[in-house]
Amino acid sequence: MTTDPAQFAVLRGATHPARPAAGHWPCVELLPDGEPLPPERLDAWYAVHRTFRWRGEPFELTGRTATTVSGHYLGGDREFAERHLKRRVTGHRGTFPLAETTDHEEHREDLLGPLLALLRRLAEADHYRPATRTAPGGRYRVHWTFRWQGGPFEALGTVEGRIKGVYTGGSQGFADAHRLDREPAPDGTHVRHTATVDLDAVTDLTRHRTDLP
Repeated sequence: MTTDPAQFAVLRGATHPARPAAGHWPCVELLPDGEPLPPERLDAWYAVHRTFRWRGEPFELTGRTATTVSGHYLGGDREFAERHLKRRVTGHRGTFPLAETTDHEEHREDLLGPLLALLRRLAEADHYRPATRTAPGGRYRVHWTFRWQGGPFEALGTVEGRIKGVYTGGSQGFADAHRLDREPAPDGTHVRHTATVDLDAVTDLTRHRTDLP
């Protein structure tokens, strides 16, 4: 049984199986050669998933042979699922004769556009790093704050497109409940709690400017 590749990239008109280049964000790795490329060089990068129906019910394709297809059940009919499918840790799956399935469709999700938009956003915000800057008339400090899971954080920068912040709320219960990372504070004596999360997961992301003497 084969499983369809999930992602493809187009380079100079040629389509390749692809994936994010581990350790080389935001590069994309073309397969099978494994060459990491900056996203700006790509014509396209997209994820593919396929759906079909069996006995009128919807499935997402997970594998296929010359005569059968397998899929994860997308419907909500519990009686149908219990009667015809195998239970898995998450949901139900089944394998069916190809001839009994209908409505095979391919769905594409653009990955390149959102990635390029994210890179522009990070560049415009200097990756949310705190910084001291000089301007006519004096110096000033810029830093960013945000909230995640209701807790307050001060941004330290980004890691592979995700924002990293130090927790400023002072609640050990919050730090424990959300499994915040522990790392040495800049003074080398104390420990601080940090989190690295997707930008879409944070709220109240705010830029602050403080004039310095």
